[in-house]
Amino acid sequence: VLSQNRELKRQARRDAGCFVKLSNDKLELTEQLQRNSMYQELGERLGQQEEELRELRDQLASKEGQVQGLEQLSSREHYQQSQLADRVRHYQAQCQLTEILQQELAQAQARTNALVTQNSDLRKALAEKAQMAVDVQEKDSGKVHDLVASLSASVQQLELERDQLVHQLDEQRTQRRQFSISCWSSKDEEEFLSHEQEEMTREGYAKMKRAMQQLEDRFKATMEQIADLSDQKQQLEHLVTQLQGETDTIADYIALYQVQRGIMRKRAAEKDDYISQLAKDREDLKAKLAELQCLIVRLLEERQQQSGEPLLPLPGKALTVSSLSDALQNGPNAGDTGSKSLNGSSDEKQE
Repeated sequence: VLSQNRELKRQARRDAGCFVKLSNDKLELTEQLQRNSMYQELGERLGQQEEELRELRDQLASKEGQVQGLEQLSSREHYQQSQLADRVRHYQAQCQLTEILQQELAQAQARTNALVTQNSDLRKALAEKAQMAVDVQEKDSGKVHDLVASLSASVQQLELERDQLVHQLDEQRTQRRQFSISCWSSKDEEEFLSHEQEEMTREGYAKMKRAMQQLEDRFKATMEQIADLSDQKQQLEHLVTQLQGETDTIADYIALYQVQRGIMRKRAAEKDDYISQLAKDREDLKAKLAELQCLIVRLLEERQQQSGEPLLPLPGKALTVSSLSDALQNGPNAGDTGSKSLNGSSDEKQE
C-alpha cells in the first residue's frame, strides 16, 4: 500500500507539472494569436480609412479645379463685357440709341458680378467642406487612437493578471516541494517503522495513520488550488470576449464614418447642381447679349434704309466699330428716325 501511494504521488506530481506546462503554453499561444489578429484587423481598417480619405481629397481637388475653370470663364466673360461697355460709352456722345444698350449692358454686368459673387461663395463653401473633411479625418484618427489606447490598457491588465497567475503557480510549486519533502520524511518514518516493526505498538500505528490523513488533506488542498486556477483561466477567457466586444465597437465607429462620408457626397452633389445652375444662367446671359446685338443690327439697317443709302455689309450680323460709325455719319436726319425705330423696337421687346 505504501509503494502504491508513493507511485500515485509521483504520478500526481508528473501530471500536475504537465498540466501546468500545457496550461501556460495554451495561455501564451492564445494571447499571442489574439494580439496578432487584433493588430492585423486594426491595421487593415486604418488602411481602408486612409484610402477613403485619399479618395475624398481627390474628389475635392477635382471640384476645386472645376470651380477654377468656371472662375476663369467668368473672368473672360467679364473682360469681354467690360470691353463692350467701353465701346458703348465711347459712342454715347454721338447717338442717343446707345443709352438703352448701355442700360442693358449695365444689367448684364450686374448679372456677371452676381455670378462672380456666387462663384466666390461657392469657393468659400468648397474651402469649408475641405476643412470639414480634414476635421472628420482628425476626429476619426483621434477615435482610433483612443480605441488603441483602451485596447493597450486591456492588454496590460491581462499581462498583470498573467503575472499574478505565475506568482500563484510559483507558490503552488513551493507547496508541492514541501509536500514532496514531507512525503520523503514520511518514507523515512516508514522505513524506520519497518526496521522497528517488532517494537511498534498500537499508539505508533495511530500516529502513522494521522500522518497519512495529513498527506491526504494536503493533496486535496492542492487539487482545490488547481480548480481555482481553472476558474481564473475562465475569467481570462471572459476578458478576451470583452476585447472582442471592443473590436465590434470599432466596427460601429467605421460604419458611422461611412454615414458621414455619404453626407459629404450628398453635399458634393448639391454643389454640382449649383454649378450646373450657374452654367445655365451664363448661357441665358449669352442669349440675351445675342438678342441685344441683333437689335442693334436691325436698328442700323432701318436707319440706312430710311436714309436711302445702300446697306453696309455686316458679316455675321455682328456689331463693329466701322459699321456703327458709318451709320452715324450718313444721313443728317437719321437721329429722329433712329429714335422712332428705337421706340418701336423697345415696344416690340416689351411685347
